[in-house]
Amino acid sequence: MSPDEARLLIVDDNPTNIQILASLLGPKGYLISFAEDGFQALEHLRQEACDLVLLDIMMPGISGLEVCAEMQKDPGLARIPVIFVTALHDQETLLKAFQAGGVDYLTKPFIAQELLARVQIHLRLRYSENRLRSLLAMRELMMSSLSHDLRGPIGTLATMLELILQQPMPPERSEKMLTSLALSARRTYDLLEDLLTWSQAISDELPFHPETLDLRPLAQECLDVYRIQAESKQISLKLELLDEQLIFADANLVRTILINLLGNAIKFTPAGGKVSLEVERLPNQICLLVCDTGLGAPAELLRQLERNQPIVSRPGTRGEKGTGMGLKICQEFAARHGGRIEIRPVSPGSCFGLVLPQPQSV
Repeated sequence: MSPDEARLLIVDDNPTNIQILASLLGPKGYLISFAEDGFQALEHLRQEACDLVLLDIMMPGISGLEVCAEMQKDPGLARIPVIFVTALHDQETLLKAFQAGGVDYLTKPFIAQELLARVQIHLRLRYSENRLRSLLAMRELMMSSLSHDLRGPIGTLATMLELILQQPMPPERSEKMLTSLALSARRTYDLLEDLLTWSQAISDELPFHPETLDLRPLAQECLDVYRIQAESKQISLKLELLDEQLIFADANLVRTILINLLGNAIKFTPAGGKVSLEVERLPNQICLLVCDTGLGAPAELLRQLERNQPIVSRPGTRGEKGTGMGLKICQEFAARHGGRIEIRPVSPGSCFGLVLPQPQSV
């Protein structure tokens, strides 16, 4: 999320105030939602992501101060900045506003330029905080990977090489050990590759060159990467696209995202299942969907992605191992486009979507 693509929630029991705020903020490119009381506001916040709340204090039912206090009790909402927009301006009320968790306030009638400036400042602060949290999460995950995930494969490599050097062994045993060595080497390489890719993405060092692309050949290329692996598990791979489907995106980043999502789908789909790549058109957006008939996504996975929490790798239906970083890479690459990764509820299986903003000309 960049500061200019933020999602705002306006909460006020007066529709006229909502219209005024929306008319000022909407032209700046913000996505605007609204609620007319505190109960609606809390329900909305628990169902949809939000980057900043403009909150009236005096409302029927529960006040804005109580809404803000409730947000502070919920770990998923506590870090959303709240700017109070109120006709009250006595020191006692404003002190209570900050004590409840507000980050700023505007008194009615407000000045439009001041409103826009304060919203922009707090969105930039939130964006910077999220980037810092991503960097810290990356450092923690890299340290964890270096200390745990790499130690095992490298230890195996060292032990087996020592055994091979120390004593001769029958050809069949030597072949088994060489196979294990190759698997350990590949797992170590894959982990290092993921760490490098993610660190480049998180630090904005990865090149980003969006262009108009024909999705069909790109999607077919990604499916072909897993053709043999899918056949070995008797999994049907299906591409459900129009003859020509144009998108505006960076080909390398979209390719990496689709390969990761397809790899996960095959990993968690048992023999005889199905994996499909589909497209859904939305207003000014396009959603690339990778759906499967596999084990399904854990309920906490989307929350872990949204909160930049480490993702614990699960074994696949045949014990396939992963690094736990694939979805984090997908998330970062989607964010570079101003898009997102979403998980849709389906049964059986799972459905992961890559949502990308699209110019009207595409």
